[in-house]
Formats: sequence, structure tokens, C-alpha cells
Amino acid sequence: MLKDIEMMKGDIGNLKKDSGEIKKDVLVVKKDLSDLIAKNDQRQKDDERWKQNMRSEERRVGKECRSRW
Repeated sequence: MLKDIEMMKGDIGNLKKDSGEIKKDVLVVKKDLSDLIAKNDQRQKDDERWKQNMRSEERRVGKECRSRW
């Protein structure tokens, strides 16, 4: 009986150690996810700026062409 109790204590210790490692892994994944979200947000802003610039260029060229007609 005493041996079983000691085994259980060992198992509990291992579980605590494993759960601590899992928590660290979760934090790393959360950080990576936050970084990816930030990069995606920046990419979307860059895409929007590019679209606005392209639209402005298209309008400028269109006006230039119409003025030559």
C-alpha cells in the first residue's frame, strides 16, 4: 500500500512537471499567433495603401489620356 502511495506521488509530480511544460508551450504558441496576426494586419494595411496608390495612378493616367482626345 505504501509503495502504491509513493508511485501516485511520483505520478502527480510528473503531471505537474508536464503541465508546466504544456503551459510554456501554450505561451510560445500564443506569442507566435500574436506575431502572425500583427504581420497580417500590417500586410493588409500595406495592401490597402497599394490599392489606393494604384487607384490614384489609374485616375491620373485616365485624366491624361482624356485630355489628349
